[in-house]
Amino acid sequence: MLVGIDSSENFEYIGVVVGEPPVVKEVLAELRRRLGVREIHTSRFSRGRREKLLKEFLALADSRGLTILCYALRAREKVRTLCVVRRMPRKLAWREVIVVFARVLKSDLRRRGIRPSRTEVDREFAPYINVLERILGCVVVGGPAAELADIVAYLNRRSRSERVRVRHI
Repeated sequence: MLVGIDSSENFEYIGVVVGEPPVVKEVLAELRRRLGVREIHTSRFSRGRREKLLKEFLALADSRGLTILCYALRAREKVRTLCVVRRMPRKLAWREVIVVFARVLKSDLRRRGIRPSRTEVDREFAPYINVLERILGCVVVGGPAAELADIVAYLNRRSRSERVRVRHI
């Protein structure tokens, strides 16, 4: 199974998309075709186009059997707390927050019977790639699953969709 991870600004929400590699690629290609774009970066779309994207994505994900997960991480708050209460350096606090998220994600995937063969993350996760690899296995920056995860992260940051349940960490 292919896992894609992306976050909204400052790791407030983290979107996760899980599916078989050919299905993930097919859904992404179909969304790009329907919207007439080469790359999907939700925040760059106009409101109308974004609404269309979200509607199309949820319908395609549903019909093709993609698993969608969303986490309310609110990392900035957690980092501040770790820095003040535990007198932890900022860089180490960010790393710790990402470790907690990765462990929760791994646990959720296992509970669903999902064994990821590869995890694709967006570039903001690049500084934490070693940590993520230790917990999740093979991790690469970029790819179709990470691009779809961008939609999920944005979906819950902006529209508070009732169709995707958010887990608070």
